[in-house]
Formats: sequence, C-alpha cells, structure tokens
Amino acid sequence: MPALVLVPSPLQASRASRRLCDAQGGVLFGAQVTTLPALAAGLLAGVGEARPVLTPLAEVLLAHAAGQEAGGPFAALPPSGGLAGALAAALAELRRGEVTARAARQAAAALPGAPGSRLGALAAALDALEGRLEAGGLLDGTAAVRAAAEAVRRGAPLGEAVTLDLLVVD
Repeated sequence: MPALVLVPSPLQASRASRRLCDAQGGVLFGAQVTTLPALAAGLLAGVGEARPVLTPLAEVLLAHAAGQEAGGPFAALPPSGGLAGALAAALAELRRGEVTARAARQAAAALPGAPGSRLGALAAALDALEGRLEAGGLLDGTAAVRAAAEAVRRGAPLGEAVTLDLLVVD
C-alpha cells in the first residue's frame, strides 16, 4: 500500500521511517516519510521553478545579514551561535505566520517600552530579509511551501500522490 507520511521535522521523519519499517517487518517498500518543505522542494524542481530554495544554514546566514542591515540590536550579532539562529527562527516564524514587516512595525508602534522596541527591531530585520529574498530571487522554506501550493493549485502533478493509498499528516 503506497503511503506518504508528512511530519514537521527531519528528525521526526527519520523516527517515523523507523517505526513504519518496524511495523512492516523490517521492510519498507513504497512508503515515504518526508517533511512539507522537502516535498515542496521536489515539487518545485519538477515544475521547473528557477528560484533556488535556501537550505536551513543559508536561511540563518541570510537572516544574520538582514539583521546586520537592519542595525539596532542585531548590528553586532555574530554569525555563529545561538543568537543568529534565534533571529532566523523568529523571522521564519513571522514569515510562516504571513506577518509582513509593515504589520510588525504597526504592532510595534502600539506596544510601549522595551517590547515595542524589540518588535520594531525585529520588523526592521524582517523588512531587510524580505528585500534580500526579493533582490536575490530566492525562496526560503516558507516561500517554497507557498510556491509549491500555488503550483499544485495551477495543476502541477504531485508525483508522490499519484498512486497514494494512505496520507498521514502528523
């Protein structure tokens, strides 16, 4: 029975693959466990999308550069370490939630004191990130999933779903 299991992270994909393999007596034929971003990247390649999809490391580095461009508390942020990763995670979360830099700036203006200041700095970094993605013709994970969804809406075939008997979304 062909199956496709969508999970939120690569770690969960490897765990689900092992469980699925164990459930089938140690043999895993025809089943696929993947994440939505990985599925999106394959679909975009299949429809001839010219824009490259950034790797997670490239997303962190681009977020770091956007933070430096935005200045403020992110100006002296080292490219390695937890702070650059935290900035990248915060920007990715805003993009997944379809929060624009403009909306974040408006929310920051409504917050008094330090929280408003921090959200304002994050909005500036988000604005710089959006500009860098646009200028470079790049897709981050969020943009890749959106582009793949649009391709499917336009009729692009989802190769994994052609003979699918079971779809599991975790």
